[in-house]
Amino acid sequence: MTRFLIYALTDPRTAEVRYIGKSSDGMKRPLEHSRDAEKKQTHKARWINALRRDGLSYGIRVLAEYQTGADLGTQERIAIAWARALGWRITNATDGGEGVCGLVHSPATRALLSQMRSELSGGSKSE
Repeated sequence: MTRFLIYALTDPRTAEVRYIGKSSDGMKRPLEHSRDAEKKQTHKARWINALRRDGLSYGIRVLAEYQTGADLGTQERIAIAWARALGWRITNATDGGEGVCGLVHSPATRALLSQMRSELSGGSKSE
């Protein structure tokens, strides 16, 4: 399997596609949604947590594989738009394509971004 994917998370009871995403790290990203759902209050997280309460887990379906991640964001947007046009009840909160695929920040950059987020959410005021 290639590293760059467009994937769907599916409901195990109906096989219905409920989320479409992209990964620049193979199956790692699709598997992370379960862990992420424990910390978030999004529509997708509520769906995953409801499955978990019923003793179930989402399925993963690879929709497309690519040799590079150059157009991965565009391909994700196309897949989400297609699903919405077909009337699928996907839980995606956005049209997709956010972020830079495969970008890994240095520890110094991660620390700076963390500090900035903390200041923005912590009520730090500037005059």
